[in-house]
Amino acid sequence: MAGARVTVRVVEPDACARSSVRTMLETLGVPVEVYATGEELLADCDEVSRGCVLTEVELPDMCGFDLREALESVAPRLSVIMAARTPDVALAVRALRAGAVDFLEKPLVSREVVQRVREALDGRTRRGPTSREPSP
Repeated sequence: MAGARVTVRVVEPDACARSSVRTMLETLGVPVEVYATGEELLADCDEVSRGCVLTEVELPDMCGFDLREALESVAPRLSVIMAARTPDVALAVRALRAGAVDFLEKPLVSREVVQRVREALDGRTRRGPTSREPSP
């Protein structure tokens, strides 16, 4: 288990996207773990796990909302950021009401992802959906 160290955990079913997001987030200087499914993440977390989870809403084994709910009891110290390929305002509002600290639109923009995860790790929350900004 990952234990008490602060770790960024990414749940993304697409292997190329997982690798890309890992590369983006390694600039934060904290460990980054990647998972293809929600069950893989849940098996690696416990009540002392700290950090942030960036998860796709549509996972092969469960819905991102179900994952967030399961994390509440398994690893309550983890902040959750949800991302979706086909976002809309209703989905973003649902994610935030379900306890996500932020919601991102895919495709993910490197600068925005790093900023949002940094804010989640620092305990600052966001306000919901964002427009895509070009990378520098």
